[in-house]
Amino acid sequence: VPPFTASTSQAVMARHAIDPVPSLSTVRATVPRLVEAAITKALAKVPADRFATAGEFAEALTHEDAAGSREPAAASIAVLPFTNMSADPENEFFAEGITEDIINALTKIPELRVASRTSAFAFKGKGQDVRAIGERLMVSKVLEGSVRKAANRLRITAQLINSADGYQVWSEQYDRELDDVFAIQDEISHAIVSALKIKLSSGNVALAKRQTHDLDAYNMYVKGRYFWNRRGAGLVKAEKYFTEATNRDPEYAQAHAAVADTYNLLGWYQLRPPKEAFPRAKAAALKALDIDETIAEAHTSLAFAYMYYDWAWAAAEHEFTRAIQLHPGYATTHHWYAEYLMAMGRTEDAIEEAERAQELDPVGLIINVVVGMANYYGRRYDRAIEACQRTVEMDPAFG
Repeated sequence: VPPFTASTSQAVMARHAIDPVPSLSTVRATVPRLVEAAITKALAKVPADRFATAGEFAEALTHEDAAGSREPAAASIAVLPFTNMSADPENEFFAEGITEDIINALTKIPELRVASRTSAFAFKGKGQDVRAIGERLMVSKVLEGSVRKAANRLRITAQLINSADGYQVWSEQYDRELDDVFAIQDEISHAIVSALKIKLSSGNVALAKRQTHDLDAYNMYVKGRYFWNRRGAGLVKAEKYFTEATNRDPEYAQAHAAVADTYNLLGWYQLRPPKEAFPRAKAAALKALDIDETIAEAHTSLAFAYMYYDWAWAAAEHEFTRAIQLHPGYATTHHWYAEYLMAMGRTEDAIEEAERAQELDPVGLIINVVVGMANYYGRRYDRAIEACQRTVEMDPAFG
């Protein structure tokens, strides 16, 4: 495909002279990031922006970091949104909730790299081949599935696919009572671990932990997550459902953590007065941790409120580091911790955390922006520009 096209040869020449060079990654996602940056610089329109010598260009192309392989790690996976096969389209939230629960269970395994929810859900309804998805998200395996919910019965099918060739590695169908939904999630997670030949430590035996025995509370929780992920007005609906979940089961720690997440964003986007929203976020996070100290999302939410509302820097860092210790695969913690580190002037650490978040969530728009910000404050301007250009290429309307 030519880099520039137009109706006349003169127009093509004009585009060559004026338009920015198209990103290589939009044509071939496997091009190493630093190789792409070197080629983009070599093709810069302004001569002063190019490499001064061929030697400099060669050094950039052959640098150890640039030449590094972009082959996916053997133990890496993307869990695609499970398809709702129920007659009732309202059960879409239930299918999404099961998908998220499996993602959350797998991200707690340090030996496994799991694409974040944002990255995996970016492919929802697009019908892309799993090989293309694996290449884009740099994962070796892709999990697909479907959910059929009728009355008190549940049928879940799941298949693990090798992204390199599209061949199925494992598949299973579960026909159970609705109350078995948590056990099914755990069984699927363990089947994936087995297929990837990962040896679990004793602390990871129960991957998908049952958070509540009240199925109605769980339904309220997954409805809340459905709307929370849609942001904007969805946050107000999420607040309602998460609160209903905690009212039904006051010991539902994950739901209290979700209330904290919601109030943090309601305050951040000023959909609620910050002086009202952030204290509620802290109270909900502390309640979640009082029930279960191992809820990493609650530590992250508490850190966010400490950082942006209280300016309690030491307390915020304590919560961030505890969250990472508990759940190293939670991209949001690395994202927000990078923002904290920028505020502290620790730019090298901020870049490292931002890039870790990006590794977990490569198509997350805001995370790519944070990578750009961290590199900007670290005076790595080429890398900052590259990250911001990548964001615009993914969504020209973003920001």
